[in-house]
Amino acid sequence: MDTLHTVMRTIRTETKSSPGHLNVFREFLRHLDSIQRKAPVKPSRSKTPPRRKPAKRTRRG
Repeated sequence: MDTLHTVMRTIRTETKSSPGHLNVFREFLRHLDSIQRKAPVKPSRSKTPPRRKPAKRTRRG
């Protein structure tokens, strides 16, 4: 949490004397949300079912 607090302080120019960890975490989530909104939308791939491995054959002797 201390590292997160340090990162948020460097990202944002305005710093408060000692915000609580919960406030820092909420600010971090807001920052991630704003980045996600700016990200370009990727086209979705067609959903095909994953290939199944063939069943192992037992040796009969």
